[in-house]
Amino acid sequence: METRKYELIVEGLRMIKEGALFVIIGSLIISIVSVALVFTIPFSTFLTQHPAQQPPIPHIIG
Repeated sequence: METRKYELIVEGLRMIKEGALFVIIGSLIISIVSVALVFTIPFSTFLTQHPAQQPPIPHIIG
């Protein structure tokens, strides 16, 4: 009976560990995606609102 209880505890700990691993990986993915969105959205809106309006500079080449 004592060994059965120990097996149940080990199994529960294993399930908790797998669940925690899943939660950690999920939160990492969410944070990476949110950081990527925070970095890409301002740059894309900045590029679309302010296109490069610099005339070509030929006197550097010649």
